[in-house]
Amino acid sequence: MVYKSKIPAVNEPTIGFLQFLFENEFKISQDKPLLIDALDTARFLTFPQIKKLTLQFGAGLQDVCYFKKGDVLAIYAPNQYDYAIPVYGAIAASGTVTTINPNYNIEELYYQLSETESKVLIFHHDNADIALAAGTRAGIDRKNMFVFGDQAIKGVQPFRSMLLNVREAVLEDLTLKQCKNRIALLCFSSGTGGNSKGVMTTHANLTSNITQYAAFKKNVLNSKDSSRMLTVLPFYHAFGLMAAFCGAAPLSYELWNETMTRLPHLIIRQLYGSTETSPLVTIEPVDKVVGGSVGLLLPNMTAKIMGDDGHEITTYGERGELWIKGPNIMKGYLNNPGATAESIDSDGYLHTGDIVLTDRNGHFFIVDRKKELIKYKGFAVAPAEIEGILLTHPMIDDCAVIGVYNDDQATEDPRAYVVLRNPAAASEETGRMIMKYVTDQVVYYKQVRSIRFVSVIPKNSSGKILRRILREDAKNVNIKAFSSKL
Repeated sequence: MVYKSKIPAVNEPTIGFLQFLFENEFKISQDKPLLIDALDTARFLTFPQIKKLTLQFGAGLQDVCYFKKGDVLAIYAPNQYDYAIPVYGAIAASGTVTTINPNYNIEELYYQLSETESKVLIFHHDNADIALAAGTRAGIDRKNMFVFGDQAIKGVQPFRSMLLNVREAVLEDLTLKQCKNRIALLCFSSGTGGNSKGVMTTHANLTSNITQYAAFKKNVLNSKDSSRMLTVLPFYHAFGLMAAFCGAAPLSYELWNETMTRLPHLIIRQLYGSTETSPLVTIEPVDKVVGGSVGLLLPNMTAKIMGDDGHEITTYGERGELWIKGPNIMKGYLNNPGATAESIDSDGYLHTGDIVLTDRNGHFFIVDRKKELIKYKGFAVAPAEIEGILLTHPMIDDCAVIGVYNDDQATEDPRAYVVLRNPAAASEETGRMIMKYVTDQVVYYKQVRSIRFVSVIPKNSSGKILRRILREDAKNVNIKAFSSKL
């Protein structure tokens, strides 16, 4: 069965991302603060200010950094009220922007900078040392490094004083074909194999998803944007850049119901999407909230639910992998045609790896995950990456990592199953030492939260780890696991 959106189809934009925004189709007020600094509300940006600063920034890139068509600007910083200026400015200069987790260490930052061949790096005072080390190692010229804020640090000047000059960039007019092929954003998505993959999001992907969401608001929510939203999602993430609801990890009916009971005047709605979908796929309507549901399909999208044997599921309530298709599906993975071919089939369907079911009213429910990724507080953690680090420890002979659900935190905690070279060394002290070994090499959400010492890692005849056996083991509350306090 092919599921289609119940919302009427919309005309997909045929112009570039910034031309689309600056047309102001949604009649945004010229003097209303749009982006406000939560710590100092006197600092804000209006629509005309955003447009002017964007074009000035784009011109500054061209004049100061010799930024050319197709060049990449990297942003390595926590949320800032003016974060959008370098994002839009790089696109205004006919380039691409890659946004980076501000908690990345040198190795992780270097990987993304080198993978994208970034030419310009903008960072924050808080992570200056890591930024300078990784940026230099990646070959970024020091004169092409800038910092947020008003003060220089370690000889690096603020982008506001260096790039916001009088001249304004002239936006390049794109044909529809160019809009569908020109990459605007390179957010990175974690893969099961270890290193994250650069998701190539085009101008058409972005304008289509904004239009899809606007149509959903008009036809389902019947509302206009008049409220203020406190942005807690990180801007480097696709959802932080584009959306504001409950997302990143499934919200169970039980937790939704408990929250609604405690806060009866609050409406909690889930949405679903991914970096690969630019990012929205489904949203829950305000007046028909179904506990545990991630909502209804956006317009111009179709979906299939596929069984393990490759057949299309036609029964409501039956589980299967979600396949989705629409104008917001990414162009592919950067420098990785193999991974692209594995994710998007010849009919254009993205195989999400998420197990879902639907009800008769078209509400989708995320019930499991086909992929091996661990979702720790909304962040994707690849077991293979952590296993690779663990196997470099001299005390470890073999290992496997799975996610163990933490009821108190409503998230999955990474747990390592470890085979020691000397089984007699198994102890709580050894467990803490091994966890610190991982902690010293990864961003915080990839840390191992507990360790279980075992005599053997269950594997099949080809050597693949049988994680389902470990998951069954994790359900046994009587089995001791050394927990991390880090």
